[in-house]
Formats: sequence, structure tokens, C-alpha cells
Amino acid sequence: MCHTIGMCVSQILWQRSGRARLLSGFYVLGFSGDTVPALSHHQSLTMFLTLALLRKGIPGKQWIGKYRRPRPVTWQMKRNMVKHLEREAENEYWISRPYMTLDQERGHAAERRKQTFEGIQQARFVAKFPEHRSLEEHLGHLNTTKTWSS
Repeated sequence: MCHTIGMCVSQILWQRSGRARLLSGFYVLGFSGDTVPALSHHQSLTMFLTLALLRKGIPGKQWIGKYRRPRPVTWQMKRNMVKHLEREAENEYWISRPYMTLDQERGHAAERRKQTFEGIQQARFVAKFPEHRSLEEHLGHLNTTKTWSS
């Protein structure tokens, strides 16, 4: 009995068709060491294997769904992952070292907070009163009958 689905399927398909075919979600290209947890999908595997051996298509999309075909890991993916992990490690390094000591940090923003609070209070106070209007603006509606000559 074979311990990996990928190896079993590739051996059977190689004998049948002369070349290995990928089965949706069961054959992993380049990863022959991946083991299946307990062959919980034995019935699905049998169905896909039967369809492949009878030279019929595998139903559904191979790149989406629950039993999708895993993408092969390329050297670009590995390089990008290493770069991402290095960047993350550098960020962790800089985050772990504080810019200010606890004594410096204690009151550094008190003045800014006080000015912000006073600005908010002033805006609330001004909002309670109506805007200033001149007498001309107040009585401007009476000038509707005024002509150019007068």
C-alpha cells in the first residue's frame, strides 16, 4: 500500500496513459512526501481515479473549490516569502526598541492634548450662537421693489 496519494496516482496513471495527469486536489506536483491524513476522501479519490483511468474529464474546476489542485511552489514564491519574512523580522526588531524612555513618554503630549481640547471647547461655544449679520443683510428683503434709477 502506498502512503502518499500523489505517488500512487502518478504510478497508476503513468502505466495507463504514458504520462502523469494531475488529479484535482489529490496529486501534488513536486511534493511526493505529503501524506494524506487518514484517507478520509477515499471514495472521492476512487471516483476521480476511475474517471481518469476511463479517459474521462475530471468534473469541476481544478483551481477552485474544496478539492482544488494545489499550485506548485516555485522559486519566485520561495524568494518572495523569504523577503517577506526578513522584512517582518526587521519590523519586529525596530518595534521592540522604544524611541523614548518611560520618563520621556509620560508627559510629552500633554500640551498638544490641552490645545486640542481648548480648540474643541471654543468650537462648541461658537456653535451655540448665530452668525453675525449686518443691518443691511437683515433688511435686504425689503429692496425687492427698488429700481435701477432710484
